[in-house]
Amino acid sequence: MSSCQETISSYVCTTRVRSNGKRKTYKTKYSCCYGTVRNPSGIGCTPAEVRSLSETLLSAGARSFAAAIQSNTATERMGKGNYTFFVPLDEVKTPEFAEENIVVVDEDAELLKNANQDPLENEIIRKRREIYSSHILDHIIPGIYMSGDLKDEMLIETEDSDAKIRINEYRIPQYVQTANCRRIMKSDQFTKEGVVHFIEGEMDPASKTLADILKSDARFSTFVKVMEDAGMTDTLEKPGQVTLFAPTNEAFEKLTATEREKILSGKGCVDSILKQHLLPNVICSTAVQARARTRTNAMSHVLLERKDNVLTVDGNPILRADVIGTNGIIHEIDSVLMPETAKSVIQVLEERNMTEFLNLLDQAVDQDGKSLNLRSTLEKLTNFTLFVPDNLAIKKFLEEQTEDPKRTENLLNVIYNHIAQPQLKATALRNGDVLSTIEGPGLRTQISQFESFLNILGSTKRATIQCVGLETYDIPVCGGVIHRVSSLLPKSVDSVWEVIMTDSSYSVFKQLLELTNLTETLKDKEESFTVFAPQNQAFYQLPEETLSEMMKEPEKALPVLKNHILPETVCCSSIEVTGFSLPVRKRTLNGSSVSLNSAIDGTRYVGGAKLMNCDKMAENGIVHGINKVLMPQATRIGPLPLFGMNRRVGLPGLEVVLFG
Repeated sequence: MSSCQETISSYVCTTRVRSNGKRKTYKTKYSCCYGTVRNPSGIGCTPAEVRSLSETLLSAGARSFAAAIQSNTATERMGKGNYTFFVPLDEVKTPEFAEENIVVVDEDAELLKNANQDPLENEIIRKRREIYSSHILDHIIPGIYMSGDLKDEMLIETEDSDAKIRINEYRIPQYVQTANCRRIMKSDQFTKEGVVHFIEGEMDPASKTLADILKSDARFSTFVKVMEDAGMTDTLEKPGQVTLFAPTNEAFEKLTATEREKILSGKGCVDSILKQHLLPNVICSTAVQARARTRTNAMSHVLLERKDNVLTVDGNPILRADVIGTNGIIHEIDSVLMPETAKSVIQVLEERNMTEFLNLLDQAVDQDGKSLNLRSTLEKLTNFTLFVPDNLAIKKFLEEQTEDPKRTENLLNVIYNHIAQPQLKATALRNGDVLSTIEGPGLRTQISQFESFLNILGSTKRATIQCVGLETYDIPVCGGVIHRVSSLLPKSVDSVWEVIMTDSSYSVFKQLLELTNLTETLKDKEESFTVFAPQNQAFYQLPEETLSEMMKEPEKALPVLKNHILPETVCCSSIEVTGFSLPVRKRTLNGSSVSLNSAIDGTRYVGGAKLMNCDKMAENGIVHGINKVLMPQATRIGPLPLFGMNRRVGLPGLEVVLFG
């Protein structure tokens, strides 16, 4: 197999050969020799103009660097060639140099005599030359590196043994290369001394790790202490390529006293806060031309934005950008970045407009009318999952509790019924699991999957808690996660038998269950059931002799009752509401099967019986009230695939399916 790739300055073909069980790889590289360039009109290379280094620098407008090269004795040996120079172009005049009566420096006169510069620009050059001369070797690399040889995150040794140059590549959308976060404006300029890449502005050397840079600057002492206490300084010391948004000491002073105390004491999800300030790659300021959204080490996101040439991160100004280290860069900020994973649950509830749940917490008072301070209790929880109902549902519940003498008890029951442990994201919820609440019975999860005529190539999955659907899920908070649900979660009673026993509309069904000794089965906490409980009226619709026979001979009633019980949980709300849904068959305890489907008006059916009273929750299952008795049939065939409801007329040796 062969493949070829074209770069800026070369054409590389890779061939992989497998013979006699051995694999070999051959690479062929086509590139122009130094001093030649690709022929734009055809194949091959053509000579390029090669001038001296000084002449090239002056003609490109890099007079300050040219003056520094001329005056630095350490660069004399570079006349022999084979070097790569990263040269800053001269910038526009700046206010700090706008002084009157500036004298041109004599030693610059010969170099600049043909440059037609005014005195102010000559003084700028003199001052810059002094700056460049002190670390000019940081800009020079031994060997020839054409732009095509420079790769993203490459770290190259310079003539100064303590300094390195970091290369980065971006597409924003045009292709951009940077050297120590300075944009390469013009590359691959041939000179007798080597190749020159002109960069935008002075380049700072990469000579210290990010940890060393922070520790040497007292303005970051608080951030350094927090990092050390959290054991995260290794990230800033070891080799790598990260971007660090470093908050100053003043940034921590902006926090509330509670937030600052938590962070300084190592609490309040401080790990998430610190990781929010780290990106797993180098993002130089020049890479952000408008907006850029990127993932942090906290598995959250930050938004980098440039407006009116001001760069911000999540709306916070970057005070100083592109401080270069050997293992990444630093952007200085004056605010602490708080990811949602580090925000308190109360703060997120407020920001996400889940205010009625906060109102629910505030209205819980003791006998003396003093607040139980449930906000604080909730903030102290760890490893929790909070289910927050819709604001209107909570508001309606509170209105109903206005005159109830057990109001506080009812409020607490509702609140505790919506807090489960441990912390579980929606993807971790499994069908049939029962989540433990902080007090009282658990919460049953169901992941339903129903086929639809409009979705015949796939299926619809729906997650419910206590048969209440999840609307918004996986909202991270410090110590837990929030899922929004469409209504209040009903509290589970002890067993499905208790649901039937305490509802007078199921008295006939209850009596038959007792006669057939199925009560112990429905009390079993180790199993899960769905019971389709016929209401009394359903039994009264049976022929009188049929009901009488069932009462007198329990063994004949047993298969009928088992036909109403599924050995699994099925929520009424999980049956898809559409006229095009395909019936789903479920096996009963009797061994036969019943179909579940819905009509176009939203009415749900089980085996032709209408579901009248849905989703009564118990710790071991669910009870649905129905309006007909489901009589078992000795023989059944599957429903026609596109029909929602079916009736069967039986004759000896024949069964006819009619669409009804």
